[in-house]
Amino acid sequence: MGYAGMARIRTSFLLGFFLISSLISVRAQNSSCSISLPVALVDHRGNLLGGATAKDLTVLLRKQALSIESFTYDTGARRILFIADTGRHLPAEVRKMEYALMTHVLSNARTGDTFALLTARGALRQVRFEDGKEAVTKAVQELSSDAKEEKKAGAMLDTIAEGLDWFGAPRLGDSILLMTDQLVPWESGTQFRDGHAVDVRGLNENSKTTFKKLAELVASHRTRAFGVQFSGIMHDPYTFEPTDENLLGLCLGSGGYVIVDAMTPFGGYQLTSARVDDLQKKVYQLTGAIAEFYSVKVQAPAHAEKQQWKIELAADLRKNTYALYPRWVGACE
Repeated sequence: MGYAGMARIRTSFLLGFFLISSLISVRAQNSSCSISLPVALVDHRGNLLGGATAKDLTVLLRKQALSIESFTYDTGARRILFIADTGRHLPAEVRKMEYALMTHVLSNARTGDTFALLTARGALRQVRFEDGKEAVTKAVQELSSDAKEEKKAGAMLDTIAEGLDWFGAPRLGDSILLMTDQLVPWESGTQFRDGHAVDVRGLNENSKTTFKKLAELVASHRTRAFGVQFSGIMHDPYTFEPTDENLLGLCLGSGGYVIVDAMTPFGGYQLTSARVDDLQKKVYQLTGAIAEFYSVKVQAPAHAEKQQWKIELAADLRKNTYALYPRWVGACE
């Protein structure tokens, strides 16, 4: 073979090598993406911490620190979906507390925030975001009359899954405020109310949505869940796992948190003005964490949605500050 032929082969080889190298480079570039995390910093009293900088926290994935592209304080308009348990297995006083809390949030809402309402297990109400805040307020007032209604809402997990679709295209800061005693009926099938055993298996929810599927949906929709729970929490909030199949696991795993205002072990619940005032103040703090948070944009590797995220605070913040952030995050933006 002559020199010219060898030269052509060498040139073809080099062109092929550079083409393959370019493809590998493009794939490498496409294997990472930007993801924004909503991060609220709160103290042990539930107060928000302002004035933080990117140096105050480290975002970890598989124990590797991720590069922070931007760190801003986000106070934009929010979409908040109320999901209220209106089931008759709850004492009437608990349901009245739910309505008092929703009314308080609506009456103190910021301009620009929008609301929707879905109920589960009991009286059915469905008010979408586009219907407006007044329609939500009206529906809550109707529920507060506590009239018995034949048409019942669906299972709690199915209701939450339906509500996620109402948001449409995800927006950072989208949130659900859940009010219930439990996501699913107790395994024992029995609760006690006023000294009498009540069979909660009568709920017979037959939910089509599993907890695992719901957690995946919450992550893919980039929605945070916050809760008010009217039964005791079996786990320490500081030792929970985001895979715990309960309200605490769903909320903390998505970047929210839970307020507990438990009934007695016998299912009793005394509604007093002092109790209403106290819980309204706590929920007002909760909505503060919905309204304001740090938007932390990081460069993440491919398939980051299949990994558990972790944020570590700087040493001077760890004693008095807690970071609320999603442990499971949806696919790239």
